[in-house]
Amino acid sequence: MANNAFSAVVPCRNGGTFLDDFIPNLTSTLSPDDEVIFIDDHSTDDSYSRALRLVSHDQRFRIIRNPSAQGLVNALNFGIREASHNWIARFDVDDLYSHRRLLLQRSLLDPDVSAIFSDYQFINSVGKGLGVIPSAIFEDTVELSILGGSRTPHSGAIFNRAAFFEAGGYQESDYLAEDLGLWLRLSHFGNMKSIPEVILSYRLHSGSVTSLNRTDSSKQRGNLIIKYGLNKKKIDKCFRDFRSIIERYAEAPYAEGRIILFYRDLFLASKLNLNEQSHMIEVRRQFVKDCANYGSFRELTGMYTERYKRNQLRKTSNRA
Repeated sequence: MANNAFSAVVPCRNGGTFLDDFIPNLTSTLSPDDEVIFIDDHSTDDSYSRALRLVSHDQRFRIIRNPSAQGLVNALNFGIREASHNWIARFDVDDLYSHRRLLLQRSLLDPDVSAIFSDYQFINSVGKGLGVIPSAIFEDTVELSILGGSRTPHSGAIFNRAAFFEAGGYQESDYLAEDLGLWLRLSHFGNMKSIPEVILSYRLHSGSVTSLNRTDSSKQRGNLIIKYGLNKKKIDKCFRDFRSIIERYAEAPYAEGRIILFYRDLFLASKLNLNEQSHMIEVRRQFVKDCANYGSFRELTGMYTERYKRNQLRKTSNRA
């Protein structure tokens, strides 16, 4: 068994209309040693039969039905239990991926790593880009960025299977923010990293879980942050080193977005009392200076949210 092989875990409920595009796209990311665990979660459309037809000649695929009808959390836990490899790569059938996705994330694999994320973009129903969400890149800042909720997309993450089980897997009680609950718990079992490149295209459409349950999901996220917390030493390090982090972000792609979102993450951590408040004085002073360069902080941070992208999508649809 290859130590750096992935088990791609793909839950699907009534996603048949996406599979003709998704399956070839997923296949383009795989290596010969990878496997795909495709879990049909009691679909009422042709998802199961279509998936079987599309991958009939690819031995890397296992198309299985979830024996329980208890929803996404149960389907994901079932799929990960069925996986053969220690590195789990999450995929969703309504999203699209760079063929370099697993190659790039594979380059960061390490026994001390619990999860790896990336930059990503929102797309509309026909694949048109609606804007990029830049990730936090550096280990400590990646953990800090979990708080914001928008920089660690579930369907583009990979994680360590052993750490996943140590952390308790997906929790039914975390539903509507089961990804956040997992990231918060995984942060206590290893380091987190991110690829500073867009390797996920996250599709916005009216039927997605986040669209249908946005208000309840937001409340749940707040509850889970309080419940699970983060490593306060790493958060304090982000505050102590914030100037050097900003300097490093200035040399990275999407520099302005990374700096703006880093400030947002720092302010959110301070609001939640997750840092030594004395560090916040210098952050605020520098923030006031940087606002002169970046303009309205509220307006700019708003541009890096799913709500903003959905409003863009609605405006575009209305014009059409």
